[in-house]
Amino acid sequence: NMPIEGVISFTGDADAFQFTAAAGSIITFNVEYDPDAHEVFSPVLRLYDGDLQYLETFDPAIQSIVNEGDMNQPRDGFMVPANGTYYAEVENFYGSGSEDFIYTLTLTIEEATTTEEFPPYDVNQDGEVDIFDLVLVAKHFGETFINATPPADFGQFRSVSPEGELRLVMTPSATDTRQLTVSIHTTAIADLYGYHFSIWYDPTVLELLTASPSQVLAAALPQSYWNIFQQGAQLELTQTRQGTLEGVVAEGSLVTLDFHVKKTVSSSSRSPIRLVDLQLADSRTRAIPVNLVGERVSMTELFPEKPMLLQNYPNPFNPETWIPYQLSTDSEVVISVYDANGKRVRQLDLGYQHVGTYITRGRAAYWDGEDVYGEPVASGLYFYEIRAGAFSATRKMVVAK
Repeated sequence: NMPIEGVISFTGDADAFQFTAAAGSIITFNVEYDPDAHEVFSPVLRLYDGDLQYLETFDPAIQSIVNEGDMNQPRDGFMVPANGTYYAEVENFYGSGSEDFIYTLTLTIEEATTTEEFPPYDVNQDGEVDIFDLVLVAKHFGETFINATPPADFGQFRSVSPEGELRLVMTPSATDTRQLTVSIHTTAIADLYGYHFSIWYDPTVLELLTASPSQVLAAALPQSYWNIFQQGAQLELTQTRQGTLEGVVAEGSLVTLDFHVKKTVSSSSRSPIRLVDLQLADSRTRAIPVNLVGERVSMTELFPEKPMLLQNYPNPFNPETWIPYQLSTDSEVVISVYDANGKRVRQLDLGYQHVGTYITRGRAAYWDGEDVYGEPVASGLYFYEIRAGAFSATRKMVVAK
């Protein structure tokens, strides 16, 4: 506090104080006098800035009404708008006779303070309750702290570049009923301690059956913390390690969701499920940056209405090609390649495949242009045939050398 005090004698003329104050400071004032010496005492205090521009008036006579007639009370405060010089002017004294009025005027300048209170579950007191608060609790569960302070880099990114990828992997299946399994996969990320995911899905198309974490974060631990919260069509998934100070190198699936597919026709062409928010935290409660690589596919891509064998690409080709297809039910898939005389030169046993589209190079069948003996086939016309359950189809392709 920086008080400005003085006992000053007035005959009714104005007087002023000059003072400096910082932006955000609060100015209050108090007038003390001897009520036996003055029947009526009504000073008026006006505040001006350094350019003598009027800012505020304090009238004790009016404010004494609020204070139940007691004028010897601190008056309402005024917040200083900017750093600089200010003036406090006292004038208009009224009383009986021509005697001087003796009083004490105290101006108090206080730095503005904010005592924002945070709930106890906002551990780092940043106004947000998130995975970083939970990581601190999980790491130190059962310990006792007095006046503990979170780490300085709490919630800050530990690197400027993404350290890995996070991917939504969708696996449809169609036997007696249609189901969709969605996993959140990650590449190798060092020192992962916890995660929080927000996932949206279309409730007119999908119905959640189960949600379960993998054992990645629970490695070498008796238990880990796992929580799922659903609000409407949005899922909040949270998992942390517990009872250890060390994270893990995380690779593979972190969480798996199983959905019942109500229908395969959606009013939207967008993906029926999306990862809308994510947070990854390490053992020092720092944020781990990653690239989000989502499989945004429509329901018709996940669940085609009928099986099809599509044209290979490239075509003509030398020496390799990809053979795309789609399945309407789960089935064993075999693709056979024949020469122009109908002799089978290669068979590709693709195994049990789920319903869906197999069109991209990562999913389509691949032929390296070699026969069953590992020898390159000659140039010419070839046929390829697919057999998937009760479905079969044949198309042509050309090897050009």
